[in-house]
Amino acid sequence: MTPGGANDGGGGGEKKSRRGKVTKSKNGEAAEFKPGAAAKPEKFDPAKIVESLNIWWEAEGGDSFWVNDANGWAKWPKDALLDLCMESAHKVARKKRDGEFMPEGARLLVYLRTHRRVDGVMWGLAGYHAGLHTMPSGERVIVRNSPKPVQPEAGDWALVKELIEGRLDLFRDAPVVPGSDNDGVSDEEQRAAIRAANIVSDQVIYFHAWHKTVLQSLLNGSPGSWTPRPLLALAGPHSCGKSRLQIMVTNGLLGGRVANPKAYLTGKENFNANMVKAEHLMMEELDNVSQKMVDRLAFSESMKAVVANSGVTLRLMRTDPMTIMPFWAPTLSMNNDPDKLRSFPPLTPDFRDKVIMLLVRRAPLPMPSRTDDEKKAFNAAIAAQLPAYAHWLLNEFEVPAELLKDADGEDATRFGCRSFQHPSLANELFDDSPAAELLAIVDSAVFGSLATNTKLWDIRSDFKTLGDAWEGSAIDLERLLVGDVEAFPCSSAREAKRLFVHTRCDRLLGRLAEDRPERVLPHRT
Repeated sequence: MTPGGANDGGGGGEKKSRRGKVTKSKNGEAAEFKPGAAAKPEKFDPAKIVESLNIWWEAEGGDSFWVNDANGWAKWPKDALLDLCMESAHKVARKKRDGEFMPEGARLLVYLRTHRRVDGVMWGLAGYHAGLHTMPSGERVIVRNSPKPVQPEAGDWALVKELIEGRLDLFRDAPVVPGSDNDGVSDEEQRAAIRAANIVSDQVIYFHAWHKTVLQSLLNGSPGSWTPRPLLALAGPHSCGKSRLQIMVTNGLLGGRVANPKAYLTGKENFNANMVKAEHLMMEELDNVSQKMVDRLAFSESMKAVVANSGVTLRLMRTDPMTIMPFWAPTLSMNNDPDKLRSFPPLTPDFRDKVIMLLVRRAPLPMPSRTDDEKKAFNAAIAAQLPAYAHWLLNEFEVPAELLKDADGEDATRFGCRSFQHPSLANELFDDSPAAELLAIVDSAVFGSLATNTKLWDIRSDFKTLGDAWEGSAIDLERLLVGDVEAFPCSSAREAKRLFVHTRCDRLLGRLAEDRPERVLPHRT
């Protein structure tokens, strides 16, 4: 046949599709062709297909792909993915058609690998909603599951209130004037007045303020804009309910994703994969944690990075490190026994403002919880009231103005409110610090002959005195204490030398000037 004949549809132009139906011939007549009425297939567009089905390829996943559908994110092998595309409205063909260099399915896979590539897929990432996210270091990551904090709803939260106040409201036992009811002022009214007059010492207010800041930031913030969350430390006697507050209140409000970061923060473990999946970093006791000062200070540095992080290195096994910005709310419950507190970091000036440390007392629970059934009922009752507590925190509770300034009058809104450490806990931690040891050495040291009992503030000579106080530089004090001044040998020289091997005298004096201003005053010329 000549070009342009019946085989190419005539016209002599480019070859055209002649889809339709051929009717079998009758009585020797030629077969009849009836063109089909179906529309011409759309031009194959892989971008449109993969975007409509929300498909991505994980760079380290080989022939595995990720699809987000009504049931969430799921991994699909290559063959199953192509089957999905064939069954979709796009009808992607796996076999090569006439005139095609490559089948549509293969072209779609190539497009995915070159244009829809992600660097990692995570089950969850603290604070991040499910979806595709770009990390500060540039990696694109799929997060499969969103956090599920409690949703605020107005209602009754009396049980939650009693659970919190029963353990933290130390004003409940404040002494009142006997017989005040006769004057028209009840005991409760007297205690309310005491609480109002000492609002910066009200532990319950700090507990509410911390949870309001955390929940508000998690619900409304985003990576890079979350309000920093201080460490909430709860210290008290055995079986006083410290862990109940962590588990039933904090963990319940934040949605239940929890991890213990102790091994990572103390340097015993290099991987932090368990931490990056959880909003609540919960530690119970600091057992097996070194009580050496250098290790305690290292622990405080790690905790500071958690509290005020602007980027954390994610370290997983067999993968390259990645910089992320997780939402972490750290809490710690511990016994207030001096031996237990010795594992907690010293409250140095750069760490103190990142800690809210509350003293927990023993108190009856608002519901019986002796049997398994009673415990189950109690847990369910608290969980049912958490939405109402969240609503009160976010819509009714206001952080008092006194808590928005620190003790020096500086703005304290960076963390939602000022820091606070119960005085008895702060004093216990101070007594175990190098600064306290220096003060003890100064108080016990005798200079010159023991018979004269010359104390530091009795020394005249080349050193100045201010009444019953001693004035001099840190170098002057160190020389005296270690016995380098020949005229004044020191009875505590051995202890002083051991102390100054690891810590500089000027730093300890600076710490004392902050913690014990009635004993040490800084003076610069």
